[in-house]
Amino acid sequence: LTKYVESSENATVADLAYSLSTRRTMHQQRSFVVANDAAGLVEQLGTPRPAAPWTPAKNAAPRLGFIFTGQGAQWHAMGRQLIQECPHFRQSLQRCDAILKELPDAPEWSIVAELSKTKETSLLGETLYSQTICTALQLALIDLMECWGIKPSAVVGHSSGEMGAAYAAGILTFESALIAAYYRGRYMSANRDGGVPGGMMAVGLPEKKC
Repeated sequence: LTKYVESSENATVADLAYSLSTRRTMHQQRSFVVANDAAGLVEQLGTPRPAAPWTPAKNAAPRLGFIFTGQGAQWHAMGRQLIQECPHFRQSLQRCDAILKELPDAPEWSIVAELSKTKETSLLGETLYSQTICTALQLALIDLMECWGIKPSAVVGHSSGEMGAAYAAGILTFESALIAAYYRGRYMSANRDGGVPGGMMAVGLPEKKC
């Protein structure tokens, strides 16, 4: 390949990649290089990556199950790298902010802004924020994986994760799942402002004694 690229005046990276991908045998052991032009390709071919096993698809796409967690798994920097590096993911979260702003009792805070805070200033430990933002992240992840061609065959959700699962299953729309999460968090945190009193307790009991 190196000799061909060096000796051919008309060789392009795109043409070579096309031919190797579609016009040559797809061997079980394959490797790859990353280059933007012929000179970079020659350089990379001098130190190729280790070969990786490759097996052609024999059946339909694999069956995948998605599990959606509820409140409690959140942390201040979750989703931050995707927000910074993946426009599709960031746009989904911006869409969430736009939907919430249209509500009659819209939040004064932003999902994207909250996820950009430091550990010391983050409010994700509070129910009002965590319920909405965890669901927003799940919705954004579902849409991101779908654009990559990854769809679940089955879903299950726990607590507030049920809304993300319902969206993945096609039961709720993007907007409905997000709004449900927002009001769920809003009313569960209402007792802090002198509203509905209440609390939750986890008790370790076997099934027969519950």
